[in-house]
Amino acid sequence: MVDLLQVAQIPPFLIERLSKEFTVHDFTAPSDPERQLAEIGPSIKGILAGGIKGPDAALINRLENLEIIASFGVGFDATDVVAAQKRGVIVTNTPEVLTGDVADLAMTLILSLLRRTSEAERFLRDGKWLKGRMDLGTTVRGKRLGILGLGRIGKAVARRAEVFGMQICYHDIAPLGDMTYRSYPGPVELAEVADVLLVTCEGGEANRGLVSARPRRFHRQHRARPDHRPGRDGQGVAGRAYRRRRPGCLRRRARRSRGTDGHGERGADPAYRQLDPRNPAGDGGSGL
Repeated sequence: MVDLLQVAQIPPFLIERLSKEFTVHDFTAPSDPERQLAEIGPSIKGILAGGIKGPDAALINRLENLEIIASFGVGFDATDVVAAQKRGVIVTNTPEVLTGDVADLAMTLILSLLRRTSEAERFLRDGKWLKGRMDLGTTVRGKRLGILGLGRIGKAVARRAEVFGMQICYHDIAPLGDMTYRSYPGPVELAEVADVLLVTCEGGEANRGLVSARPRRFHRQHRARPDHRPGRDGQGVAGRAYRRRRPGCLRRRARRSRGTDGHGERGADPAYRQLDPRNPAGDGGSGL
């Protein structure tokens, strides 16, 4: 059987399946890499890599009979593609496999951000509902979604957001002529007009600092609230979303319109006060 070198963590069920047709050598955490490579290096024909961990130039050049590097995932940043190309080694990945799933999750986060479902669950579990209602969220319909990086995932999110009645605008390396969405020349210009800013561009050194001081400064000035703040290093990370706060006067007006106590009711039903605030369903489950 053909020998493969596994350098990244791969689900056990896939390794089990591969092991029926190949000899898989675990090289994810070798205790003595030099000795292991000396023993099996000449027989290795392929490398099982991942988006986070892959072979560098030294390893690629060490395996004299290497023919292919198969990256389990969309990204192949961890693999030295240039070194592989110089050797004539094929590098593969799995594009589009997770595009729909990531877009679904991004849309879920956008809905949660605007409708405040995560905050509402914490409000419920902390027992704050006994004291009154939390402030309202806001509708998704009519909001402007700014997408930073309109690639596969960005386009997939845009299609989903349109179904919810959102207006789409974006910034990318260059305007995409085949798209009807409005393009903006930079991240700050996009942030200035977006109600929700979604970052779906590629990470890594190429985009380090793309979402950093200037967009964050804009959000502070306009009372915006980041749902997930950029990392300490300022690196842009796919899937981060930001939204504007409603002006304070609108929040106060909404509270006044909901009832005499400002919480939409004159008080909670006494029967509810006897429930465990951490589990209002009283069934030992999630309470949802």
